[in-house]
Amino acid sequence: IEPRKNHAGLIIAYGQLPGDPPPLVIVGQRDFGYGEFEHAIAALPANRHVLILSDVQDNELPVLYRHAMLFVYPSFAEGFGMPPLEAMASGTPVITTQSTALPEVVGDAGVLVEPKNVEQLTQALAQLIDSQQLRDHFKHKGLERAQLFSWQNSAQILARQFRAFLDN
Repeated sequence: IEPRKNHAGLIIAYGQLPGDPPPLVIVGQRDFGYGEFEHAIAALPANRHVLILSDVQDNELPVLYRHAMLFVYPSFAEGFGMPPLEAMASGTPVITTQSTALPEVVGDAGVLVEPKNVEQLTQALAQLIDSQQLRDHFKHKGLERAQLFSWQNSAQILARQFRAFLDN
């Protein structure tokens, strides 16, 4: 939990959701600069429940992904975007940002929002929470998209490149 991951923006968006939304589960350890995150949690309405899991092992993540209603990754910048890819491979609908490598990883298989636009994130959260049909749509699109990044597919691409190089 650090500023680049935009957890504070997520907490603010979660606080603006109408009605009585499901609990928000955040997986991660507090790193540096998480004061804004703590302030955002303190400002939440009483009917908002945030659970922070700070000691999750890698082998436990697939279970969390599979049982989540949706996965939100509002990061300002990423080198690749492994967590959204893991969520899609687990059949979990994804909301992430139109930032750095994330659109390339997620493509049209998730909802993309501007990283600094809390209202847009709130709207995306509300739409996915309220619509099983929309969640199902992104679940299937995500599973399909994740196959592009499988080890088998990557190995085939690499082998084709080697063959093309050696043929020249």
